[in-house]
Amino acid sequence: RVFQYILGAPTASGVKLGSMTMTYLNQGQPYEIRLKKISDIPSYDGKNLRTSMRLGFVEKRLQYRETEEMINWCKMHSKDRIIDVDFALSYGVFDVQINSTAINSIDFVWNPNREASIFVKLNCISTEFTSKRHGGERGTPLRLIIDTYAAVQNTRLDSAQCLVSIL
Repeated sequence: RVFQYILGAPTASGVKLGSMTMTYLNQGQPYEIRLKKISDIPSYDGKNLRTSMRLGFVEKRLQYRETEEMINWCKMHSKDRIIDVDFALSYGVFDVQINSTAINSIDFVWNPNREASIFVKLNCISTEFTSKRHGGERGTPLRLIIDTYAAVQNTRLDSAQCLVSIL
């Protein structure tokens, strides 16, 4: 691994053997994601990096319908984004791009030779994407996906993800 991304929330205990760990997050609460370079990058020229952060689905059936699901969510929450940035708490990141049509992603630039931390808020809840929606059902797990690129060549240098459930 070249980079380390640390989500400032504890993972759930009691995970089945062979399963990915799950992190439970509260809707609308800011969570820190620390970005850190942990080894040298081959052919890296010392310039800034661009990172894309996206909230997506784990289940295949929802992955195929992701655009439709995001549009439906947006219709019900016209003033919100699925993922947002708390600028007051974030540091070491700049040129944050919040695309009005891509409500489940953000892009930003950072210098890997300095401390960088972005605080994100997830404004949906996992049960909004379940098929029954009668209450009491488990919410669908979501993936927080982080891709880091060389800002100049737009070459992907690293990719990471974690499972989250938003309550």
